[in-house]
Amino acid sequence: MFNGIIVVSVLAGAVVVVVPARHLWALWLAGKQVDALPLFWDVPVLIWGRIGKVLQFAAGLAVIIDLLDPDRLRATGREAGRRLREREAQRQLRLRPYRLSALRGKLYDSFVDVRFVVGGGAGDGAVSLNTRLPSGFGQDAPFTLEDYLDFRERVLAGLDVRTDGRLSNVQTEKIGEQVDAFFNEHLSAREKALYELGQRKLGRLAAVVGVALLGSIVSYVTVGFSLEWIFLHGVLVVGLLTLMSSAGAYLAALPGLAREVPALLAGYLATHLLDRTRPLHAFRKIAVVLFVIGFGLDLLAS
Repeated sequence: MFNGIIVVSVLAGAVVVVVPARHLWALWLAGKQVDALPLFWDVPVLIWGRIGKVLQFAAGLAVIIDLLDPDRLRATGREAGRRLREREAQRQLRLRPYRLSALRGKLYDSFVDVRFVVGGGAGDGAVSLNTRLPSGFGQDAPFTLEDYLDFRERVLAGLDVRTDGRLSNVQTEKIGEQVDAFFNEHLSAREKALYELGQRKLGRLAAVVGVALLGSIVSYVTVGFSLEWIFLHGVLVVGLLTLMSSAGAYLAALPGLAREVPALLAGYLATHLLDRTRPLHAFRKIAVVLFVIGFGLDLLAS
């Protein structure tokens, strides 16, 4: 029995074939040949008819699914799901150094507002105290919100903040030292090692971007101004600023995540397509749509 997804898919396939070619169908119904007339992208109907035959053949291949052993397919799907869970756990472990680096940055940003205030110069007083309390630091934070609030109270008690909220360089350095001490105090030995690993990787990436940014400046001095230079220089500036922010750790993790996407996607598809009562049933639905579209194109060209 057709379910709602199949019905919608078949109707969508019929619309794809009928609506754009409604003027050709009128000629076809009148008994005239339309195979030489253009259809999509000025390609003749005859060519689309041949494409339709290929689509019908591809749809017919869905019968192979019924020839396969469903128990073996389900077993393969369960094994793919197990490997997917293991890979996901490994990915979370590899992300932990970057998450810890981002968490430390968020902790520092909860004290120091890096936005320049009106009247602030390039030296002392260029940043201000962040008065917006965070709602939390996430479930993977090694400290609780109550721990943070107690720590914040101790930090603020030791600061002589100006009435306008601006902080001196000495004050921001003191906050940074206290944040590091509090953060490391709540890390286990393993998490400290992971955090230091994330900091090293983040530092290396920032150094690479910094060198590239310096190279773009040298290029501007020696070669001159161009639209390509503006784009490249802008990307490098944004990248370096992002790496210096609390979100920089996630940017540093992107290359590793990108390499894992194909394997994770393959595992996800294998799990959800095979570990089912009717394995690969989704391909039967796709086959129905291909058959409707292919048959329509083939009929129009006949």
